[in-house]
Amino acid sequence: MAHRTENAIVALISDHGMEGTHRLVAINKLLQERGILATDERGRVDLTRTKAIYPAINNGYLLINSTDRKGGIVSPESATL
Repeated sequence: MAHRTENAIVALISDHGMEGTHRLVAINKLLQERGILATDERGRVDLTRTKAIYPAINNGYLLINSTDRKGGIVSPESATL
């Protein structure tokens, strides 16, 4: 944490817990508020402007829209989203 850049986003995600939770975290809403996830006029994800998304399959990870996939926009050289 001491070496993160000023604009770095840190997410702590776990698929194993010892206790239940009483809070809901809307990760995609947070990503959208930060300009990382973009939607079109109908509310659908716009991959031409989206850097990362928390997939609907809810597996505890973010998908990065990297340039190694067709149409991806995040280069491997990017230090932060």
